[in-house]
Amino acid sequence: MKKQKIKRIGFIVISLAIIITAFICVDSLLPEPIEKSLEFWGINPKDNSEYMDEELYIHDKQFFVYTAVDTDGENDVYTITTGDIKGPKLNKYEIVSNSEIEDIKLNVSEYSENLYISNYPEREIKKGSKYLGSIYVGIVPATCSSVFINGHEAKIVYQSFNLNGTDVAFNLYYCAIEDVYDANLLLTDNDGTKYSVKPVEKDGLFYSSIEIVE
Repeated sequence: MKKQKIKRIGFIVISLAIIITAFICVDSLLPEPIEKSLEFWGINPKDNSEYMDEELYIHDKQFFVYTAVDTDGENDVYTITTGDIKGPKLNKYEIVSNSEIEDIKLNVSEYSENLYISNYPEREIKKGSKYLGSIYVGIVPATCSSVFINGHEAKIVYQSFNLNGTDVAFNLYYCAIEDVYDANLLLTDNDGTKYSVKPVEKDGLFYSSIEIVE
């Protein structure tokens, strides 16, 4: 009787282990669309305002940039997110960082500190304590033709939409690089003027200073 009881318990344990393993395997293959992560973050994208690029890579890991006008039906907020693409079939989208951008930083025509631009990454990519790379994201005037970050050319995407009753237009830029934490940026306008973006310390804090390259 005792041996039968032990065998029965062993059978139950093995069966549970098989069920749990099967569940984990099936779950890892099931897709998790970005809509699930948007819901988790409370992001409700306005119609025809979404943009997404899934082709960002650092150390063979895949990432994405997603932007949209987040709306609660009354107020609009332009939001920039970055996230991971996971799973054996690379079909799980998880937003990791989310930045809401002030309206004043969107409809910009001048190269000034009012831009949403920084020498520091939107997101650091690490494996434990090891620093693997950075994802840089920012906003420049619609007339900006190129953005280089530590010599790496960022992708530029023109965006325009109505935000809280105002038409805005700008260029979104982003870049995933296996590089140091901070960076120098070089911007070029359609008229050929070049601008350098460098960190400047003021009152113990660092700001991004934009200057014309002579």
